[in-house]
Amino acid sequence: MNASVRIVVTGVGLHTGHGDTRQSWTALHQGRSALTYEHAWNLHAPETGQEVLRFPAAVTRDPSPVAFLADRKSVKYMGPCTQMAVLAAGRALDDAGLLGDGAAADREHTALFLATGPIAFDVEHALSSFGEPAAADLLALRYEGLRRCHPLLPFKMLLNMPLGLVSITFGIKGENFILYPGADQGAFAIAHALHGLRRGRFARALVGGSACSLGLAPVMHLRRAGRLASTLEEAQPFSPDHAAWAPADQAAFVVLETEAEAARRSRPAQAYLDDAVVLGPGSVDHLWQTRAPAPAPQLIFCTGMLNAADVKADRRRAARWSTAPALASADGLLGVAPAASFVLGAALACLTLRDGRVPSAITDGVPPARIARSMVSFRDGEAAALAVLSVDSAETAA
Repeated sequence: MNASVRIVVTGVGLHTGHGDTRQSWTALHQGRSALTYEHAWNLHAPETGQEVLRFPAAVTRDPSPVAFLADRKSVKYMGPCTQMAVLAAGRALDDAGLLGDGAAADREHTALFLATGPIAFDVEHALSSFGEPAAADLLALRYEGLRRCHPLLPFKMLLNMPLGLVSITFGIKGENFILYPGADQGAFAIAHALHGLRRGRFARALVGGSACSLGLAPVMHLRRAGRLASTLEEAQPFSPDHAAWAPADQAAFVVLETEAEAARRSRPAQAYLDDAVVLGPGSVDHLWQTRAPAPAPQLIFCTGMLNAADVKADRRRAARWSTAPALASADGLLGVAPAASFVLGAALACLTLRDGRVPSAITDGVPPARIARSMVSFRDGEAAALAVLSVDSAETAA
């Protein structure tokens, strides 16, 4: 691997509870939250009306990607996770100047790496066919539910559909894979793209994560794992009451290219990707000690922190530098969609470096006046990951 090959980010595409990239970035600067209790998964017992499940979540706006589709009918094969993936991928490609017939050859040779979450599909269509009184009848769901679903539902359930439909929609035929279901998988997709670019296996990669967390399997998984926040306060990363996540439907993509390829296309660098790595359980301290950048980043984007103790631990780790970087997290305003969250953090780091400022509403304390290098961090009981991005890797390494 040739570490001297510089890798640039030339495109960013988002779809969150606030909408597209510009809408999401503006909302963060204004301190507006996408979290709400007004969503279909806040359930009440039919007989008594008592709440049986209540939690805040970030509900996505209309994820229809028809603006990028040559044939609108292909939407019928897409569940919400796939729709968000196509939408955010199209926005990233557009941001990188890779849409249109003139860029078809460049798209064709682009690598595609994607992470997604647990299977999420519109099972509510089956439940609604029974009527409200029978919606909780598990035996009826078992014997009749799937027969009452749309015949294309199996396509929407397939975990490789986000990859396949992004590839088909945009004519991408390079190296590819899809991973699931956690935040570490989105980080691994970025790390794999970085290594492939530096080894010369491809000159460009579209890397993303798309996760529909407001589905039956994802919600139940979070609840069983004790990661489902019951209040807005519990979902705020820098609150003393922080104890869990507010789930979200969201997608994020970045376009990575070698500096030479970006120069050939006359595309400016939004940021440089200097490093990306994923290690196994219990590795977070080792990772920060061996791969965290020197000199220090001015900002660390943290995602997936489960509780106030996790935040305290990251503050302690940040103190390893003589000038401790500020911590930032969008989890409390945009929610958490694990497979998309690390890529989302990397995309927000790019936007911060591009604009030279970070939304004060997502920082832990006073935002830094100058941001030339950012680190993105995630860890849980299964893995730890980080990525390092800079405005200009040559200048910041000096």
